[in-house]
Formats: sequence, structure tokens, C-alpha cells
Amino acid sequence: MAAAVGFSGLTALTLAPMLASKLLHAAHRDLRPETADETEVEREGGLFARIAHAYRGLVGWSLRHRLAVVAGSLLLALAAVALWKVVPDEKVPVEDRGFVVIIVEAPQGATMGYTYERVREVEAALAPLRGDGGPIDKVLAVVAPTRTANAPVNSGFVIVRLKPWGQREVSQQAITRQLMPRLLGAAGGLSGARVIPINPPSFGSGFGQQLQFAIGGTDGGEVERWSGQLLGKLRASGLFADIREDADRTKPQLVLEVDRDRAAALGVSAAEIGAALQVLYGAEKLTKWEDRGEQYEVMLQAEAATRSSPRDLARVQVRCANGALAPLSTVVTYREIGVAKDLTRVDRLASSNFSGTPRPGLPLGEAMAQVEEMVRSELPPGARLTWLGQSKDAKEASAGGLLTFLAALVVAYLVLAAQFESFIHPLTILVAVPLAVTGALAALAATGQPLNLYSQIGLVMLVGLMAKNGILMVEFANQLRDRGLAVAAAITDAAVIRLRPILMTSVAAVAGALPLALGSGAGAEGRRAIGIVIIGGVTLSTVMTLLIIPVLYALLARLTRPANAVAEELARLEKT
Repeated sequence: MAAAVGFSGLTALTLAPMLASKLLHAAHRDLRPETADETEVEREGGLFARIAHAYRGLVGWSLRHRLAVVAGSLLLALAAVALWKVVPDEKVPVEDRGFVVIIVEAPQGATMGYTYERVREVEAALAPLRGDGGPIDKVLAVVAPTRTANAPVNSGFVIVRLKPWGQREVSQQAITRQLMPRLLGAAGGLSGARVIPINPPSFGSGFGQQLQFAIGGTDGGEVERWSGQLLGKLRASGLFADIREDADRTKPQLVLEVDRDRAAALGVSAAEIGAALQVLYGAEKLTKWEDRGEQYEVMLQAEAATRSSPRDLARVQVRCANGALAPLSTVVTYREIGVAKDLTRVDRLASSNFSGTPRPGLPLGEAMAQVEEMVRSELPPGARLTWLGQSKDAKEASAGGLLTFLAALVVAYLVLAAQFESFIHPLTILVAVPLAVTGALAALAATGQPLNLYSQIGLVMLVGLMAKNGILMVEFANQLRDRGLAVAAAITDAAVIRLRPILMTSVAAVAGALPLALGSGAGAEGRRAIGIVIIGGVTLSTVMTLLIIPVLYALLARLTRPANAVAEELARLEKT
């Protein structure tokens, strides 16, 4: 955008004057006789002359009722606070990227074969949506995805590639909503696996559920208790299509307890018991065997059929001190427990990670706000909430957008202050920005669009788009004051004369944003948000600044002096 503005300014200063000298011709117009309260624009006649004359009367009324105009503008600016709470907060928009990711998670302890069968069932559930009449083009399934040797064999994912945007009538988001009940019925209720269709993130690579956070504390037991309490509240709220604690304590684990007194009586050491279990249920490398230039490792391990159940421990025997064999069960007892697949720590605190997907129609920002409220109300002050993954990125992007907007205001003020050599006139000019924010938020609320990263980009653009209205008025009013006009007369004539370029540039901005707001196809979500913000902000701000800027100039310009004030004072002193 900066490059476009730079080229536009260069064209306006070079090419435009040349074209105007070649293409434009002097027009002979019959003007009405000049009067003291009319400009040349009003004496031209025609529709715009009548509009300018009516606008002069409106400016005069505004200058006579300054308090009412200022109060009305202030109320409109403050309305942005209420609208900010009404407009859904989406943080980062969900864009149509042309594919859907389906995460498949089998129960803890499931084998790769079991997970593979669940993935196959998911593929079968997608079959009706493929082919000539369906929106799905290709399907890619991966079981036990990882970049390391220790792959979690109970997980997998399916990448659903959609047809190009021109060959399907439904969006990626609608397809995800359509897949959710279909997959929950096919793989969730019947096959014993957790299936989560998700939209890939709009920014960055990889994929994961939108809502990700961690609850941390200094004591692991307390964190586990807090997590269970919070998980129950989150599921009961009905705000999430899927929510779970990642530290799922259902991973089966076999705990062996050695009866040391009996083992000592039989002359069996704990090391011998461990070695027997290692060889039979683990694996021990004995040697290498070479055959025709190829080396093969020789591993010692029990057959799979004899180590598939904890009951197989009864078949294991250990040698006693007297040389006899005794069943392992005489010195060892076992029990099965469920444990977490791993112990996580976030910021050096014992933590439980949560992941989930907001229900359809609930923006991510509102879901995050609900989680923050539940943590404050349900958990003690020692519980620490930390955002992870996409939620962390969305939180940082939202905070960065606000800082960018404030930085744009500060930079615009400093630049205007340098150009006008005044700290007063930039305040008059930038009063249009709060009104533009109100208009932008009102447009988002009217169209049902959420506030997201693209909307914030549009708000930053409004700072520059709306400053030009005030610049046109204030700069020309200063020139008229240099010619000797009073403040009120100068701003009235400046507003009437600059009405045409103000309306022309504002209408051009709105017309240019219409294709963005009405467009469809790839990337339409981001373009639509920017277009709606520009249309709403420019429309309301243009209407209101035509009234509020003359009033503020009449109030604040008295604190400044015309550029030729020093020269006039010197001339007066010379005469005396």
C-alpha cells in the first residue's frame, strides 16, 4: 500500500498536470453576480451549486450550535466502545484454503493395526462426497505421523483436498461443518476413536485445533484436580464442539511389585527378575549374523502370542538359588493402572494442556474470553492460564493490531504537526478517526462480520483515508486566514470550496472498496473484512467531519496565528 501511495503521489505531481494541460479546455460559464456570502462554486449554477449552497447553511448552523455538534460527535465516537463489545471477536479469520484436516485419535494403548482400521472407516465415510458430484478431490491418510522413531501409533490424520473454488458450490468451512456429524457417527460412536475435522490455520504451516491452552501450577496434584474441574465446566457450557485434556490419563500401564521377602527366601534377586522380563517382553541384542555380505541382528524375545496379555506373566519362570525353576507369579504381583501419556511443563510449571474446537458460529476470540472467565471464576488465584498454538498466535496478533493502530495515529499526528507547523491543527484533522472507527464497527455489526486481523488492517488504513478530509479543509482555511479573513468566514468558505474534492475522494474510496466487500472465491474472507471496514468508516466519517471539523477549527484555530501574522505585525510597527 505504501508503494501504491508513493506512485500515486508521483503521478499526481507529474503526469496529471501534463494530461490536464492537454485534455482540459476552458469552459465559458455564466456566473451569477458575486455576493459577500457566496463562493465561485455556488455561483456556477446546477445541482452541485445547490448542494454547496445548502451545505453553507448547514455549516453556519453548526457554527451557531457548536456545543450540540461537539456533543453529538462525541457520543458517536463513544459508541465505538459499545460496538466493540457487540461485534464478534474472531482474532484470526478462518479462510477457505481448499483442504480440511481430520485428526484421528484411537484410545491410549491401541496398536497401529487398530488405528489403521479406524482411519479406513473415516475414508469410507468420505466416499459419498467424492466423485463428480462431490466437493472432495483427493484424500491422503497417514497413520502414526512423526519425524522421530517413537511414533504415537494410536494417532493419525486424513488430509481432504477439495476441488478448486470454481468447481464446487460450498466453502471449506461449510464442508467441515457437514463432516462433523458424519464422522462422529462413523468413527466416533461406532469405531471407538476420536475424530476431529478442523479447518487449517490461515497463517503459518502445520495444523491443530483452534483452541489450545495450558493450566499450570506449582503442585502437580493440584493441577490435575483443577484440570478435571475446569474440563467439566467447559463441556457443560455447550460452547465447544470438542474439548479435551491432552494429558488423557487412560494410557494402560502395568505395575509390577516384587515380594522381596519371598524372593530372598527363594534366592531370586530383583536384577534376575528384571533381566527375565527384559529378554521376554523387551528385546535383547545377542549378536550379528552375516549372510552373503548382509548383516542381520539376532534379537532374543518371546513370541508375540506369548506376550500379548498380562496373564502371560504366569508362564514366566525364574531360576532359584537351588537351581529349581519357580513361576514368576510366586515373587511378583501386578496391577493395571491408567496414566498420562506424558508429563508436560509450561514455563517450568506442572501443566495440563487442553485443546478443542469452538462450536460452529462461535468466533475464536469469544471462546477464548469464555475460557478466561471460567478460569477466573472456577479456579484459585494460583492457577495460571497460558495460551498455546493458534490461540497464542491469535492473542499476539490482536494485541499487535491495537498497538499498530495507536502507532499509526501517533505517526500521523507528528507528520501533520510538522507539515502545519502547529500542534493544534492535527487535532482538528484527526478527529475524523474515532468517527471512522464507529462507522467501521457499525458496518461489521450490520453485516454480521467479526472483528479479525483483516478488519484491524482496514482500521489502520482509515487513519490515512480520513485524515485527507481535514487536510483539505484546514489547509485552505489557513490560506484564507492569511488573506485576512476571520476564522469563522475562512473555515466556512474553505469547507464549501473543498466540498467537491472531499465528496469525490470519499465516493471513490467507497466505490473501490465495493468489489472487496462483495467479492467471493479464494481469499474472499480477508478482502470482505477490509472492504466493509472501509465502506462503513469512510461513509460515516465523511458525513460527520463535514460538520465537526468546521466547528473544531472555529474553536481551536483561535489559539493559533496565521502564517503571515508576524509580517503584518512588523508592517504595523513600521507604520507607527
